[in-house]
Amino acid sequence: MKSKYFKIACFSAGLSLMTVASCKKFVEIDPPINAFNSATAYDNDDLVRSNIAGLHSYNFITGSGYYDTDSHQYPGFSADEITYYTTANDQFTENNIQDANATNRGMWTAPYKTIYQSNLMIEALAKAKTISAPVMAEALGTAKFFRGLAHLNLVSIYGDVPLVLETDVKKTTSLPRTPAAQVYKQIITDLVEAKAELKGINKSSAYVNEKSTTALLARTYLYDKQWDKAANSATELISGPLKGTLALETDVSKVYQRASKETILAISSDGSAKTRVNYTYLATIYLPVLRTTHNITDDLYNAFEANDKRKENWIGTWTAGGITTHYPFKYKLKAAPTNTALAEDQVYIRLTEMYLIRAEALAQLGRTEEAMDDVNAIRVRAGLNTLPRTLGKTDVLLAVEKERRFEFFTDGHRWIDLVRTGRADAVLGALKGAKWKSYAQLYPVPAKEIELNPNLTQNPGYNKQ
Repeated sequence: MKSKYFKIACFSAGLSLMTVASCKKFVEIDPPINAFNSATAYDNDDLVRSNIAGLHSYNFITGSGYYDTDSHQYPGFSADEITYYTTANDQFTENNIQDANATNRGMWTAPYKTIYQSNLMIEALAKAKTISAPVMAEALGTAKFFRGLAHLNLVSIYGDVPLVLETDVKKTTSLPRTPAAQVYKQIITDLVEAKAELKGINKSSAYVNEKSTTALLARTYLYDKQWDKAANSATELISGPLKGTLALETDVSKVYQRASKETILAISSDGSAKTRVNYTYLATIYLPVLRTTHNITDDLYNAFEANDKRKENWIGTWTAGGITTHYPFKYKLKAAPTNTALAEDQVYIRLTEMYLIRAEALAQLGRTEEAMDDVNAIRVRAGLNTLPRTLGKTDVLLAVEKERRFEFFTDGHRWIDLVRTGRADAVLGALKGAKWKSYAQLYPVPAKEIELNPNLTQNPGYNKQ
């Protein structure tokens, strides 16, 4: 039976609200889990719980495809992971993104939609009078998690970005870019508060909770070069009070299954009206039908060591017309499995990342032997020999970079990793030659957003386009 329609306040793809004259006053949608309704969402605990689920649904399921597809594949084109079978993504693969590129604009606007909805919830909760303390805390924590995640994704791709903490269109439509350091500070504030507010929430990995918030904090601390805090947050999940049943899967073929012991946060494929049943949308993009469309680059394919189980299990091979190509095969299903034990949700954060966050942070702190213990834990799981614990700091960091590349290819990490560690020029310059331009490490601010908000400025290099 089709669910009842709910109303969500209409807002533009960018920071500015649409006027009544330029769109319908409300956009009607049919959410697959629950509604997010700013007008009546906070009358009682049940409605707030419904909108907690609705915020997850809005961002991870019913949205533009940003979180489950675009934020994975397009940075993969920009880096050295995948190419498309036609020229459709040349601007990304050749690192020549034009400021009028529609996909790039979506990479900017989708997180700001998340931020708007998160701010809407935070502001409404401040006025709510009849909500119990536990439900209030969970709702606030959920909104702050998503606001932090969205700002983190933006600052990682564009550098300085407007920091948006309210819904007042008169203010948000004219915000200038905020220095990245200040954006990181706010992200950390949001996540620290969210972690406390989500303490004790016992839901599936399809919902944000204390574990996923701690994991995102570890990632943020790493990106912000707060090495001690990054290592400590990761340790909470590896061996500390938040470990619970989390563990590295000994069989890499099970890592991306719903039942994986290392999943911290996942995008659900729960079978509701607008989700796939027990398989992921990303798989329908990557897995071949008549041809492979997203091809693993030769550079990545040839970089794996012999007998690496990740290469054997996570990369597929396709031969047609005498031509052999390779494609991402982390997700195996493009239809519902007969055996539901094989069901797949799209993994968004997993325990392996915590090991490699801690390894990188410890290496930066000079604790290289401990760092190598974490690197070797991942290598052993992949069926590889351990590396010496006596490696120097530079070699340890390169070992971490290598394992991150093999663990997280097409998961949306590689591009950000190369840029944040200052390795993009060396790695991509060597691979792409004269096509590579150093300024391309930051994506261009969409021209349309600058047109809408003259206080925005363009990233260096793109004004020549």
